[in-house]
Amino acid sequence: MLKKILSICFFLSANLCASNVISGGYGHSAALTSDGTVVVWGSNDFGQRDVPAGLTDVKQISIGGYQSLALKNDGTVVGWGRDEWGTVPDELQGVTKEIAAGGYHAIALKNDSTLLAWGGLVGGLNDNPTGKVARVFSGMHTMAAIMPDSTVQAWGLGGGDDYTGTVPADLREVVDIAVGRKFILAIKKDNTVVAWGEPASMTEVAGMPAGLKAKSVAAGDGWAVAVELDGTVVQWGNLPLDVLMPSNLSNIVEIAAGRYHVLAVDADGVLYAWGSNSSGQCDIPSGITVVQPVAIKKTVFIHSAGNYLNFSKQCAQRIFSVDGRLLPGSENVRGMVPSSIGAPMILIHASGAKKLVLTD
Repeated sequence: MLKKILSICFFLSANLCASNVISGGYGHSAALTSDGTVVVWGSNDFGQRDVPAGLTDVKQISIGGYQSLALKNDGTVVGWGRDEWGTVPDELQGVTKEIAAGGYHAIALKNDSTLLAWGGLVGGLNDNPTGKVARVFSGMHTMAAIMPDSTVQAWGLGGGDDYTGTVPADLREVVDIAVGRKFILAIKKDNTVVAWGEPASMTEVAGMPAGLKAKSVAAGDGWAVAVELDGTVVQWGNLPLDVLMPSNLSNIVEIAAGRYHVLAVDADGVLYAWGSNSSGQCDIPSGITVVQPVAIKKTVFIHSAGNYLNFSKQCAQRIFSVDGRLLPGSENVRGMVPSSIGAPMILIHASGAKKLVLTD
């Protein structure tokens, strides 16, 4: 069950990478291939596997309980699956920069940094933060956002089925989030991981390694998984293991969680899946391959103080190599590539940040 896919990510800091090309739902999985098309496998009881014909130029995918979403480079959002949860509001078309699907709902971050949610918005799922938002995340019945000041807001049912408790008052400098069922994980700028949630659920996931430093986290129903700084994977909690975690995992750069399964991609673009396989969600289809442009010599990623960088603006930037190293002379660059890189470049969009492809 190992296939290559396009490994596109954008670095949030030197040791953090957010995934946009793999996603897991209740019983289905999805991957974004190198040509911008989407492949979905696993359960299909509500058409969540039926990718719309002609869907291309996709930069992010996010799948929920019984629905699937794709965000195109032009800001268009496409949804399919269970009708009442997969129908995308018209006002999102052409103005969206990030999407997050939940159990029975979805939410989008617009270009103006405001949020719009749709679907099964029961309880407090409609209580979106007011004002500007930097990033948005969703779980089964809970949503969370990183604010422009790197603090966190979370909202949802607020009790019963998906209680996540109060965000720790002293939580600051957050760069990434994973929303599980009844608990939330947050990665801080220093790569430390903070967890909070409903007490019983926190007991289930109490095995989080002490002193964990991670560049990516994912969370499901009673379990969690993290990619450590050296690219190894650690998981804890009660994850069903119809398919065991591969023993040879290394150099993992992206990770995603379904309700009871995990997807991971290594630095070579090889895709792994493990956990519950009740609907074939771990049965990665054959033929998911990378078409590598022969001209590409090296790929680097740009990050700014804001989560989404407009390269034409004069704002401080840092440039990282594909393995997360800060390139020499790239600190506080203003609208240009440091001379120390010394290569022609092509500027292209990648996952809401900017990606530089250095060519010969």
